[in-house]
Amino acid sequence: MNSMDELAAVIAAYFPPGRTVMVRELAGGNINRGFLLEQDGERSLVVQRLNPAVFPDPRRVLANFAVLSSHLGGKNFRVAEPIATLSGADSFQSADGALWRAQSYIKEHAPDVMAQPDSMGRILARFHRLTADLPPTCLPPTVPGFHDTPNYLAVADRALAETPINTREKAELRWCRDVIERFRPMADYFAKAEAAGTISRQVTHGDPKRENFICDQSGQARGLFDLDTAAAGLIAHDLGDCLRSLANPAGEEADVATIRFDLDICQKFLAGYRQEYAEAGERTPLPHLFAGMLTIAFELGLRRLSDHLSGDRYFQVRRPGDNLRLAMIQFRLAELIAANEQKIRTLAE
Repeated sequence: MNSMDELAAVIAAYFPPGRTVMVRELAGGNINRGFLLEQDGERSLVVQRLNPAVFPDPRRVLANFAVLSSHLGGKNFRVAEPIATLSGADSFQSADGALWRAQSYIKEHAPDVMAQPDSMGRILARFHRLTADLPPTCLPPTVPGFHDTPNYLAVADRALAETPINTREKAELRWCRDVIERFRPMADYFAKAEAAGTISRQVTHGDPKRENFICDQSGQARGLFDLDTAAAGLIAHDLGDCLRSLANPAGEEADVATIRFDLDICQKFLAGYRQEYAEAGERTPLPHLFAGMLTIAFELGLRRLSDHLSGDRYFQVRRPGDNLRLAMIQFRLAELIAANEQKIRTLAE
């Protein structure tokens, strides 16, 4: 079945025949390919093909999403909701065995408007607060080895050792190797912290980059998209992932030389994060903030580099070399975060 036939079968699973369904592919999906389907302006939904290379048990993704959507929706937190097929199934299985799922389309989201950092801080804090009463065991991991930085480092080491080097990339790969050696000691930071009992797990989002915040036209964050990696995790990882994304105003499509780290954005985000906890009379969980930011940037660089060297099998890319460029951006962010260590530690106090 070709891609157009597959998409036609998906449409037939969710829409009755006889009426026109408009299709628009959604940009920005690093993992799952997604489409907005609209029928005569009356019904809109988003369908996504779950990437089997990333999610070996896609039904676990569906089950976790149903749990979180119900839990958060019941507490007036804005998230997409799962939508069943016309036959009542929780997904559509294509001829090649891949699963497609549908969820509600959030019309008020303004993807071209940048949410205010303080409002994003409040929303992520609210997510952490509202999921704190969920037993972490009710959301099994959907990605094996997620945030296992020592393993990502080992995979990158192996890829660098075994993959023939493209001479056109020799200088870039040499620079990547130098960065890896510099930050290698950080790889097992959180494994040691957990073993020492200085940090514990709770339900986390897993991918709170700026593109995954629901934002209205006024620039206020209202909720979160993409709950596929939500599971038991470390708040320091969520905060680190969010801040390494937000505090890079140039974005990930920029040239490596233009990347900078904006401490003012960090400060505004953390003010909103603290305010949400303060208004609830709760203590703000900010330990290990610097380590979370540095480790996530380093980890993402390792993952992008490994994927580049193995043929772009994990992340979706538009052209060859994208994963190497994105790896270099994350490694550069790691350098900038390290250069601002004392200022970041002061913000966390």
